Parts: sequence; structure tokens; C-alpha cells
Amino acid sequence: MRITSGERWSSTSELGNRSRVTNQSRSPETQSTQNPRTQVLKYSSLGSSEVQILADITVEATEYGDVLYKAGLPFRFGRESTFESGEPSAPHDPDEIVQDLTYCAILKKEPGNTKIVPASENYDPERFVNSTALHANSKNEEYLNHKLHNWDSFISYAALPGNKYLLNWPFRANDYPTTRELYDDFEKREWHLEKAKELTRDYVHYIQTKLGHPEWVIDESIYDTPDHFPPMPYVRESRRGIGNHYMREWDVVPDEYTLRPRL
Repeated sequence: MRITSGERWSSTSELGNRSRVTNQSRSPETQSTQNPRTQVLKYSSLGSSEVQILADITVEATEYGDVLYKAGLPFRFGRESTFESGEPSAPHDPDEIVQDLTYCAILKKEPGNTKIVPASENYDPERFVNSTALHANSKNEEYLNHKLHNWDSFISYAALPGNKYLLNWPFRANDYPTTRELYDDFEKREWHLEKAKELTRDYVHYIQTKLGHPEWVIDESIYDTPDHFPPMPYVRESRRGIGNHYMREWDVVPDEYTLRPRL
């Protein structure tokens, strides 16, 4: 589900007076139900009538946690401090650092291809230096904090059947630097997503030119979209709703005395 700046959400639930209409220019709305746990969501977009949804359970399944934000429900964002979470690996102070998103692309191998993906005006091959061993200025993997892969290990990392490849390389490639602005400013989000696509195109251009592999091209048959990109990016981290259980490090990481964590 995509939530845009022109859309309006309101929510009433067992959270009581913390629920509010998300567009503060509108007056608050409430809805009583026989079941105190039942949630009422009212949704409307510009040019359409309002839809009211009553449910015992509402699942927040947007990429960014937009329903939490639009409905005024409490959430966490970024990294909590070790004093808040008690986790030994948490930072000393809280911050808004989130994992980068990626606009992935599906490449296919076309031997003899001479059609090169155009570079953007912001293209700089040095931005991608050390993404593989083919173009690197250091062989010190401890300094780089990642392994330097040769071409074969690079192109087999996310290989797909039929000589296709999922471009989602984790090292100095097409991961797009992500800040809170992308989450909270809906108009700016679209700008950022276009820049993320631009970065992926530039990396494909880099593969074809700097790395010397023009045979790998964007497969235009996979996604039925005008630009042949997926309809949405790979968003690794979203707003996190505050629930009854606060999952912490030790829930998923076993300690020295056990083989399995709690979850």
C-alpha cells in the first residue's frame, strides 16, 4: 500500500487519547465500538470518498510504517541507546541511523551487447571504488571492512536462472544513503527514490564500462513499469510500532550457555 501526502488517515483504538487524525488541519474524529480492542481506521485520498475499516487486528504492512505515522500511533525510529534498551551492542546515545534502501534491478547477459546504459550527470566511477577487486585502491580487507570479490564471485552472488542477475551488491554499490527525510517528507520521498534509481543505473554503467562487462544489461522484460525497475524499492528498515513486547538483542542472539536464542 502506498501512502501519499494527499491522503488522510485517522485512527481510534485501545490506545485512547494518543490516537488522532494525522492531518492536523482537520478536526479529530472518534469512533466507539462494543469491543474495546477493535480498531477503526478511516481512509480517504484526494478525489475519493472516505472508507471506514473496522478490525480486531490491523497489520501494519507498509514499507515505511506509514500507517503508524499517519494515524498518530507511537513508534520507534533509528537506534535506541543502550540505556533505553539495555542491549550491550546498542550505541551510547540514540540516533536516527537506519539501513540504506536499494532500488534493485534484474540484469541479463547479452553477449555482444553494445548498448550502454547512459550515465547520469552525477556519475563518478570513484564512488564505486573498492566495490570489487577489479577497481580497488586498497587490498586491506580489514581497513575496507569487507571482502574484495573478483568478478566471478561478484556475478554469482545473486545469480538467477537463465543468465540473469539480481543487482543488490552490498559493498559500495547501489545502496542509497537513507535519512529520516525519506520517511517523513512524502514529496521528498519520490525525489529520493528517483535518485536511488539513478544510482543503480550509474552502477550498471560502471559495470559495463569501468569493469569491462557490457554484456550485462537491464532486463526490460521482468517488470511492467515504464522504467523497468521494480514497483517499489528494497526498504530494509521502517518505523517500528511500540507493542506489548519489546524485542531485544538477547531474544535473537544466543548467549554463551545456550545453543538457541529465545525466539
